[in-house]
Amino acid sequence: MSEQEVFDTSVNQIRPGLITVQGAAIPWPYGGKQRLVSVDLDLKALQSQNLSPQDVVAAMGAQNFVLPSGTAKIGSTEYDVNLNTSPKLLDELNGLPIKTVNGAVIHVRDVAQVRDGYLPQQNLVRQDGVRSVLISILRPGPPRH
Repeated sequence: MSEQEVFDTSVNQIRPGLITVQGAAIPWPYGGKQRLVSVDLDLKALQSQNLSPQDVVAAMGAQNFVLPSGTAKIGSTEYDVNLNTSPKLLDELNGLPIKTVNGAVIHVRDVAQVRDGYLPQQNLVRQDGVRSVLISILRPGPPRH
């Protein structure tokens, strides 16, 4: 796994499971790279399409969201209901429509480029020379009398 994948797994899968332990405090993990999806705007392309950066922000916000979900029980089987409308691939984000002008659809890819990256790394963890992620589990000791 890449450093981004290790960090994402620790934050989105391991940490939520540990938080349920009564009395445990789980700080944010150390190490790894925190994913950041960027939208690089082409200001000349925006201007030529008579769009503003806010038009792109509004289009991304209106079409990239998660709806409430749950389960559906049919007979003796319970199925997960997935209503996540967030695009799973960056190419799908590039294809989001921003505006329709005279029947022509202007997409994000026409005025910007969506790319995958990460925030500047502020700490580093190594296990046997391999970059890793450290999840600390803090639990208070017995009360002092």
